Amino acid sequence: MELASATVKASDEDPEAQASGALGASPRLDTASSQAALEATLVNEAARAVLKFSKGVTRLPLEDLGPALFNRQGSATCGQHCHDLGTRILTMEGFATFRYVAGFCHEPDPDDPLAIAKHGNKMAAADPLLPRLPMKPLKGVFAKTHLVTFLQLYKNGQMPALAAT
Repeated sequence: MELASATVKASDEDPEAQASGALGASPRLDTASSQAALEATLVNEAARAVLKFSKGVTRLPLEDLGPALFNRQGSATCGQHCHDLGTRILTMEGFATFRYVAGFCHEPDPDDPLAIAKHGNKMAAADPLLPRLPMKPLKGVFAKTHLVTFLQLYKNGQMPALAAT
């Protein structure tokens, strides 16, 4: 950061160098890059704070997962998209793509441990392509929800389009 501000100062003091661009970027660009560096620092600090609560990478049984209440701002998971995703994975591209790395989830709410199960089953009641969830405390998935839902459907034998193939 000091180098960027030193470049701006030297450029401001030497009009000839400023005109030729010999000393590097204009003050406006240095300010923009300084702002980007500051924002990156803030994002990294926030990520570090969140990671303090992380349990790290853990494999979880599909039966222990459901859609987080805040996932997609509370909108329902789309059953048709889960089926389409599953069909594409199993018949065309497989799991060997960057987008199927890992999902994220949170622990059940101790004040309402069945909230996620109720939320998921409310969605399943409105969309027959979604799985019914066990009425037990579930971890809330908030990244890769459609993938997790497809895996639950597949494990439960609820992928009729794939049964014929």
